[in-house]
Amino acid sequence: MEGNFPSAWAETAASDLASEAKLNHNPMIGASYVSLTGFGLETAGEYGNSISYDLWEAIDDFHETEPAGSEGGAVESSGPVIVIDHMSEVFQGIEADIRETIRVVRSKNELMSDPDLAQKVAELEAGHALINAPQADSNLLRRLLVPTLLWLGKKMGDEAVKALISRLIAEVTKWLSAVS
Repeated sequence: MEGNFPSAWAETAASDLASEAKLNHNPMIGASYVSLTGFGLETAGEYGNSISYDLWEAIDDFHETEPAGSEGGAVESSGPVIVIDHMSEVFQGIEADIRETIRVVRSKNELMSDPDLAQKVAELEAGHALINAPQADSNLLRRLLVPTLLWLGKKMGDEAVKALISRLIAEVTKWLSAVS
């Protein structure tokens, strides 16, 4: 947000959105360091639709202009390494939902012939393997799982699958915010 708005306004907006559980914000770090919660992402998508702005397309465009490991340098610096509690209910729910998403997407034979979809399934499987490790870099998990799930959610026609993916995005972002 730097440069676009006065810093006092950005701090106030970030605090307000955080109080509505739409944004994770630590005022000790500043307004520049925020992340959307699953609820915030859903709200942003709804708002975008109301003004004919496709948020998911903008996210895709952003990821296409900043590929991991591109000429611009290395992948985003390491985030905090988190210890993963495989016995927690939250983890078990996320792990089961990722497994189910992979199963459902793989069962769509007509879609699996799309090389982009096959790539996204491979990325989701990599994220699944990563969360099953004893510990992982939280930024890597976030950068791997969230954009992949957003892309899959956009491509799936089945409303039940879209709901599963949307819930999974919310679960993953909430979980990573809590443990990082």
